[in-house]
Amino acid sequence: MKLKNVRAAISCLPILGVFDVVSTLYVSSLGYPLEKIEVGFLASFFARKGLLYLYIPVYMLILCLAALFMLYVEKSLDYNLLIDRIVLILLVGAVCTVDSTLISTIISNLAVSLQIQMSRFILLKNMTFVTAFIAIFLFLFNDLKMAIKTKSLKNSVLN
Repeated sequence: MKLKNVRAAISCLPILGVFDVVSTLYVSSLGYPLEKIEVGFLASFFARKGLLYLYIPVYMLILCLAALFMLYVEKSLDYNLLIDRIVLILLVGAVCTVDSTLISTIISNLAVSLQIQMSRFILLKNMTFVTAFIAIFLFLFNDLKMAIKTKSLKNSVLN
């Protein structure tokens, strides 16, 4: 069974990573201190050391490997098995979380240039994350529903 929407959402990870890098470089070019903006462990470490240009290939490699791993897991699932359906639900949750995090990071990087107050900035980032998570989950919901119902459809055809 092909889950086109799940594969599309997974394939967007490196593209969103590129937009994240571009928005981070944009904020950096405006003179904002990346040590205060970047909250990830690796990102803040490299930003404090001034090695942002070394971090970019490492970050993109991690995102590409994560996307390839997720695609491999998705392709190897057998939706007739309960454990594989549980893995699919976890995979969809992971894809929603990672995509939403990247989208909220991109938007919050662009919002930094608007000089929004910190409380509004955090609210904007959280609202963007929740909105993106819901939108991506709804995008993937039909694929998820189809994969979960596979066994029940197979059993009804056999009976």
